[in-house]
Amino acid sequence: MTENTWLARKTAAVPEGRLIVWFGAGVSKASGMPLGYGLTEQWLRHHLPDGEADTILALFADNAELLDKDLPRLEKVIEDARWTFGIDCLKNLELFRLCRPNALHRAIADHIVAHRLYAITTNFDTVVEDCWPGVIPVMTPATGITADWGLIKLHGSLGEDLATLGHSIANLQAGLPPALRERVETLLDNPGNTMVFCGYSGADFFDIVPLFQDRARIERPFAARIVWLHHAVAASVDVQTHGVDDRAWTDDMWEEALSTGALDMLRAFDPARKEGRAGDTRALLAELMPLPELPDPSPGMPWRSGWEKRFRPDADGKALYAAKLYASIGMGARSAAFIDMARLPRNRFDHRHQLLFNALRDQGFYDAERILHRWAMTVDFSDYSRSFHRRQWAAALRLSRRPITAGILYLMILWRFRNERPFADSDRREALWSVVEAGLFAQAIVAGLPPERAVHALLLPLILPLRLMIGASLALFQRHAAGSPEATDPHLLALVTRISSFLADWPGPVVAFLERVIYRRDGLPVLEFHDDTPERYRETDSLLGLVNHGRNHAVQALRAAGWGWLGRQDDDKSGHGWIVEAVSSLKLSYRIAGLIGDPMGRIKALRLLAGIARRCGQHRIAAGRQRLAVELETRQALAARLAHRRAKAWVQCG
Repeated sequence: MTENTWLARKTAAVPEGRLIVWFGAGVSKASGMPLGYGLTEQWLRHHLPDGEADTILALFADNAELLDKDLPRLEKVIEDARWTFGIDCLKNLELFRLCRPNALHRAIADHIVAHRLYAITTNFDTVVEDCWPGVIPVMTPATGITADWGLIKLHGSLGEDLATLGHSIANLQAGLPPALRERVETLLDNPGNTMVFCGYSGADFFDIVPLFQDRARIERPFAARIVWLHHAVAASVDVQTHGVDDRAWTDDMWEEALSTGALDMLRAFDPARKEGRAGDTRALLAELMPLPELPDPSPGMPWRSGWEKRFRPDADGKALYAAKLYASIGMGARSAAFIDMARLPRNRFDHRHQLLFNALRDQGFYDAERILHRWAMTVDFSDYSRSFHRRQWAAALRLSRRPITAGILYLMILWRFRNERPFADSDRREALWSVVEAGLFAQAIVAGLPPERAVHALLLPLILPLRLMIGASLALFQRHAAGSPEATDPHLLALVTRISSFLADWPGPVVAFLERVIYRRDGLPVLEFHDDTPERYRETDSLLGLVNHGRNHAVQALRAAGWGWLGRQDDDKSGHGWIVEAVSSLKLSYRIAGLIGDPMGRIKALRLLAGIARRCGQHRIAAGRQRLAVELETRQALAARLAHRRAKAWVQCG
């Protein structure tokens, strides 16, 4: 690191100022409640067919270094369960009602009441406020800020509607509600406050970490002092590696011990006003506030019991959940294995058809997907559904190399949504995806053209309308996305970032002049986004998204190296550095594609790697990669042909 993230030693046993505790699930560990791994494992074992939980857990654990994570995201597995089973599956979140107070809970509650201060938590349970029944004001996203002291529960509270709790990415991706965010920022900006983080991992990528990232990005640190308590006892790897005395811990040790989200949060504070303390959480908190003599509840509390009584999935539901989880990851073949095509209804469209479409696309069976979408448009007549199938049909045409037909469909989509009126709520998500994918289609065509400038001079009549199509896509997205929760979808924002950054590349003087004339301003609209695309895919467990991002990032790196007609070398990296980055990104994409069984991802990465090797004069390596790509493509073509025939036969039988 270039900055001193942590103080070399403690400055005082009790920091001056008002102590505001920010706590997470770690404070409930002594009460026998589960942390992230335990709850994720139990959730998967309860809702999946036998053996599938072990398969998914092993996928992440065995490839932690490659994926930069060792566990599926809890919010994602819960979100997919709700998609599969409906709201009833959330009844198992009631297990948090079993939590009984320990000394940490009581100390925090006493501190809030004694000093009339705020405390902040991401926990659902009601243990802290129940220590002082009816005394501590509780504020949630549903209530807003209702008092000038009390407990702010950023993810909601048991007793409220289970569907609104911060248990799913859909509920978190819009960020913190404005009232809660404003109050939290006010507390963090007060130099008289000391924020004590206790039992908190910093893993809230979608709603909490962005608040701190935004502040770090503008280089205006929060004024409050911060003390981060990191639980590290004799049995933990942290202590075995670094020792228990936190005064001996270096910045690099802290970076190794804490999550990426926690480190991002800490960068939003002045280095001189932040401190880390490692050790037993109870002992660390006792240095800051009085802890009552309260024995911990039995650590053997049976939180794993009662799941069958609250909600019991049947065998068909478990299979559908497995198909959904594998589809979210991008493992099309595994997802398809849990969908019996022969049992799918032919007179209506339901969840299983949608998963089958996703599975076909993930395996590269675009023609089969296209046939089924055309069938679906004849049995699914709602405006939303027809819009969905039209978009997916256009995407299947694009991927199966039918650009003219796909282009006509995308132009029809843009024309439909060109007007100024806001999209209807029921249609908004589909409309936003449709206009963005239209821009993605145009961007892919331009990026796939030969890199020679002379060729592009001849193709100017094609390039200009395609860039205008990208601009229209971004303009429509910008017009209708404001204030819309649908526009915060992490995968949608990843695509918007991709096409917007592409459009920002200098198009050449002739195209730029024509764009200014047509738009009567400074060219096409370019949206400003912080490019956290790989984190978005990683935090939503979309390994297929990581495959595609790695390939797209490599193409951008090659353009920056001057290998593409849009390339500019205004960065301090040399052309060689960009090429090395592109190769590294493609190799990572290839490895993850192999891990999830994405044949098209492997083929595309191999072809790009072969092209780079050929241009660098490594003809032997290029030939080997090209030969492997041809072998994979031959097998893929045979499998795709069989899938196409099967889909055609299924439609004709109906």
